[in-house]
Amino acid sequence: MKPTVEDLVRKALELDQRDRAEVAARLLESLEDEDDAAAGGRSRSKSSRKSGRFETKVFDLGPCRLENLDDIAKALAFAEGEAFK
Repeated sequence: MKPTVEDLVRKALELDQRDRAEVAARLLESLEDEDDAAAGGRSRSKSSRKSGRFETKVFDLGPCRLENLDDIAKALAFAEGEAFK
């Protein structure tokens, strides 16, 4: 028996619906994989940090060259190398 137009349309719609379901399932799976990777990346970055104290070297820079740090004009003039009077 030769398939009718209705049979062909029904078959096409079934295939289309199945394809859409497969695409949606793959999309959801890839989004879950990305979420897992992001969560794993955060947990890995925390665990891969060196545990212990962070210390900086100490340098003696001498006394402050400005009399008053609140005097912004004088601090800027000093930083720019101008003689402030």
